[in-house]
Amino acid sequence: MPRRQTNAWLDHLELLAGLPYPAPVLMPTVLAALRRGFNADFGGFGLVSGERLQPVAYWTERMTVPALRALAAHQDEMFTEFPLRQQLESDGEVVRLIQASPGYEDHWHHREILEPLGIRWAMCVPVLDQQGACDGFLYLYRSAAGGPFTNDEQALLRAARDRLRALHEHPEADLPPCPLRPAGTAVLNLDAAGAMLAKGQKAIELLYLCHDARMGMLDWAADDLTALPAPARDMLQSLLSEPAGHDVARCTLNLDAGRFDFRAERLLVTGTGQPQVAVTITHLEPTDITVARQLMDWPLSTQEKRILVASTRQPSSQQLASHLGVTTSTLKSYINRLQAKLEQPSRQAIIDQLLAEASAAHL
Repeated sequence: MPRRQTNAWLDHLELLAGLPYPAPVLMPTVLAALRRGFNADFGGFGLVSGERLQPVAYWTERMTVPALRALAAHQDEMFTEFPLRQQLESDGEVVRLIQASPGYEDHWHHREILEPLGIRWAMCVPVLDQQGACDGFLYLYRSAAGGPFTNDEQALLRAARDRLRALHEHPEADLPPCPLRPAGTAVLNLDAAGAMLAKGQKAIELLYLCHDARMGMLDWAADDLTALPAPARDMLQSLLSEPAGHDVARCTLNLDAGRFDFRAERLLVTGTGQPQVAVTITHLEPTDITVARQLMDWPLSTQEKRILVASTRQPSSQQLASHLGVTTSTLKSYINRLQAKLEQPSRQAIIDQLLAEASAAHL
């Protein structure tokens, strides 16, 4: 990317990291934005806790059920053969060294996990908080055709990492509560034993998000009803265990990532005599996350983007000025220039345009 474009991209990563939500909630949005700076097929993020770097959560943008099973089966080996301590102390360099070593293509990690996903190369950086402690690891992956990641790409990933230091702060927003908007729907089909018969990529993402920051490392990745958060799992177990009675059940979870509405419906399956259940998950996302994501390619300054993101919460002028650390008169000047630049009569009109673009992208 040209230098000016790279700087704008880095600034936007910093904006995303500063949103008032836990790191696991922001990771799908951050990874999608991060990947834009590289020739990479997908990204992953592992959250760790404490000086011992205990793995507590993991998200990846691309995964299959067989690869997830292999990852779960080799979980202990993973951290023995690819120690997180080495990844931290080498500032991520050890991942490229391992992948370039003779015989790596015959290793279970490549053969059972990466190769089935069409991936050969990876690079990594530890993510550090404001005090320099490690809170997680970012990974980017690409196919054999793309070639190994270069020293320049590794340096750029480190520069991006340095803009993400606020990821683990997530202070309480000093603004009104954020409204929610429909952000996606997915359907899961489960048999009478609770095994998933179908699970698409959107369903995988929603299962990850609805576990919120309290999930286990791979709980969301299970291929049965244990992938569901506890309230939805209990609802589904009741529906499956009752031979007759209610055919529809509902529950709602209000989490940091938004609201998740679960609707389970018993299906009549001819021939087997066994019930199946279709579970529809509807996600309502905080509007400021949607707006921040959509602003990625808009030709605005970071301060202008911050104004729009914060305005989704409909603060008063005084609240917004205080949040941005400016006077109300300075804020008014910013807003006037922003509306003139985009030829829109109000901030709400700009936000409505951003939300319309987000809705169109899901169609």
